Amino acid sequence: MIRLFILCLFFPVLLHSQDSTIQYGSNAPYAFGFIVGQSFISNQSNIAVIPNALTCGQFENGNSSGLSMGIFGELTLIPSFLTLSGRAYYAQHPGALQSSQCEYIVYNQQSGTYDSLRMKNQYTVSLDRMIFDIGLSLYPIPEFPLFLRGGASVGFGISANSYERTQTIIEPAYVNFTNGTKTRLIDKGNAETNTLIGANASIGYHLHLSPTFSIMPEIGYTHAFSSLLKNEDWKYQSFDIKLGLTYRPLDEKGKNIPIESEPPIIIAEEIPPPPAQAIVNPIRFADINAPELELQQTVITQTFPILPYIFFDPGSVVPNSIKTNVSPDFREDQVSSNTLETYNNLLGIIAKRMLNSRDSKITLIGNSDGKEKSSLKERKSLAQERAQSIKDILVNNWGIQSDRILIQSRDIPRILSNKEYIEGDAENRRIEIETNSPEILSPVIYSKFNEYIPIQNTVSIALETDAKAEITDWKLSILHHDKQLYVKSGIQLPDTKFDIPLDSGIISSLGNIISGMQDSVDILLEFRLASGEMLSSRTKQSIKNTQNTYEISRLSLIVFEYDESTLSDKNAKMMREFLKKEIGSQSKIDIIGSTDRLGEATYNVELSQERAKAVEKFTRSVQNNLNIISVRGIGSSRILFDNSLPEGRYYCRTVSIEVKNPIQSLPGK
Repeated sequence: MIRLFILCLFFPVLLHSQDSTIQYGSNAPYAFGFIVGQSFISNQSNIAVIPNALTCGQFENGNSSGLSMGIFGELTLIPSFLTLSGRAYYAQHPGALQSSQCEYIVYNQQSGTYDSLRMKNQYTVSLDRMIFDIGLSLYPIPEFPLFLRGGASVGFGISANSYERTQTIIEPAYVNFTNGTKTRLIDKGNAETNTLIGANASIGYHLHLSPTFSIMPEIGYTHAFSSLLKNEDWKYQSFDIKLGLTYRPLDEKGKNIPIESEPPIIIAEEIPPPPAQAIVNPIRFADINAPELELQQTVITQTFPILPYIFFDPGSVVPNSIKTNVSPDFREDQVSSNTLETYNNLLGIIAKRMLNSRDSKITLIGNSDGKEKSSLKERKSLAQERAQSIKDILVNNWGIQSDRILIQSRDIPRILSNKEYIEGDAENRRIEIETNSPEILSPVIYSKFNEYIPIQNTVSIALETDAKAEITDWKLSILHHDKQLYVKSGIQLPDTKFDIPLDSGIISSLGNIISGMQDSVDILLEFRLASGEMLSSRTKQSIKNTQNTYEISRLSLIVFEYDESTLSDKNAKMMREFLKKEIGSQSKIDIIGSTDRLGEATYNVELSQERAKAVEKFTRSVQNNLNIISVRGIGSSRILFDNSLPEGRYYCRTVSIEVKNPIQSLPGK
């Protein structure tokens, strides 16, 4: 439709002058027709991403588009100068907002570093309207069918309207939500929309097909004075492209116009095109800074705690993030080493362990946040239903005997998160899992997996380019046996130098597929000339895989309650077992305490330092001669996990212990 509109826009004078027998019939008393269009909508707002909180900013702006179709009519007021115009049409008026990007820190299990986790939030509204528009059309140029139109419009919703809030991970590439994708649904429901009240202005013309029919391309701008939603401040405007088919009867002058005979057609002699000339490649690789890329392989053993809590939305008995439809063939050792992915498989892990330990029993204790229902009886009943829903999953999906699962309920947990925050309420709406068998909730251990770290952080590529070359677009790719690892694209001539960051996603992909100790990748630059011809330049980059001289054992099993730094007896036992197994005479230890984002930044640093010192004190009480390199608290300066999730905040309240052991120096090796 846009291409047709552009064609009509740029050739009106030419086409109008080609047939002088067609006269503009604006003296006719009326006209009517059919019109279709597309609107490009600009949305603005200041709606909080998290209702009643500004912890992740606001939905500020966004773009959307919708189609429209309808009928119109005109009544001539002043011949060849002014008409009264009315329109009635169906229109899609969707709304779309997105927030500024939220940034967290995510722990990269492969590289052992903290990467920036960037996410954006989207808010969309689906809206169908019937719009009525009345205005005036002015024809300022005699004998030429250009018109200027201004009008007022009112629109009414004609169907149930809905909204949807989603969250999308922008980077890093290796992080997904629990559903295995980059985007997850936060909320959806019916939207309460306002009646449209707006004003519009446009410019268009009539491109005549015959003395009575014409095509009417038109571009315009519409400003809405009413908010899109009844309870939110959501402003919007649109740039509109329309195309109409108009019928206008001839006036008396037009009916008596003689038809001239067509001029003879002269066929020119066809001249063959000149022979094509070979095109010299205008872009070539000049230099690559590293003659050989080196990836260092490190053997990792990772220990994760089991968080014995399952969280719920207000009034809901369906768990938030936990996978409930796990296959009976589930195996704990096949779960990703990502901490939150491990948590999402909590029910599968517990069920499999209970099947292997026939004497084990668990107790499911349901809780409310103390605010969900109006009475204590209703809240305890909701808490009981939550515990029962998890019991039903374990019994029906896994075949766990019913008498091995006890359920209890409370109004609120015995250990409360801070109820001053809405995040605290989300953490209190939970089921707590207790057991008579410690192995049911013991940490998950991922043993001896490989992690790859690049010796060079970037690869610099220099190009030789022809400044006179007419290049429309280009694409730079890194390929390993035709599998794409990296891509960057642009328009016109590319820069003469590229610095390609070797992030953890590229390195992990390379490290896991390199053939032996020596391999290579292809660096491919493809570009398109203005003539449409595609050209490319290609070079190879060798890769070397080396083995690190030490192994790393990571322990992250100290999950603290909100605002607490005290070690529980259970955590002390886990730490004692870890120290006995992983600490050798040549071990080097780093201890890092952290918090979630709730609370003041300065206090969070102090709290994380107390947690780290508590762990150091305990480790020295077990083995006094440990070589502890550093003990520090980072507070919430590096957010390790998604703090919009209750489980993400709990796993941030931790102390990480990293032990480096020279190969062959561990106890028993």
